[in-house]
Amino acid sequence: MPGLIFELQDSKSNFIFTLVKNRKLKDTYDTSGIVESFYGRKPLEITDKIRQKKKKEFFNDPLANMRNSFKENMQGQMFVMGTKITSIEQFNELSKKLQDMLRKINNPIELDKAIKY
Repeated sequence: MPGLIFELQDSKSNFIFTLVKNRKLKDTYDTSGIVESFYGRKPLEITDKIRQKKKKEFFNDPLANMRNSFKENMQGQMFVMGTKITSIEQFNELSKKLQDMLRKINNPIELDKAIKY
């Protein structure tokens, strides 16, 4: 047999992981700058409660930073999701589109930690 075949899946088949190939590497590679940090910065550890709170805050107003930086009659142009912003009211419709997308892609592996949008 040329390789090991290995598969994992959840009971509803939402997630299926299949090992298609394995190789023995000549060397061991240092991943500390890639996996364990982000541009040399260590990750900030937070609780699941704080993570859920922040995700809900983002969901409730996903364009808050852009909305706050928009000013009527501003110099230059602002584009959000391919739309030229000319009024603050446009953020409402774009936020709803983004919320719909977030609901659609919300498919967590750990169902007990799922955020209900």
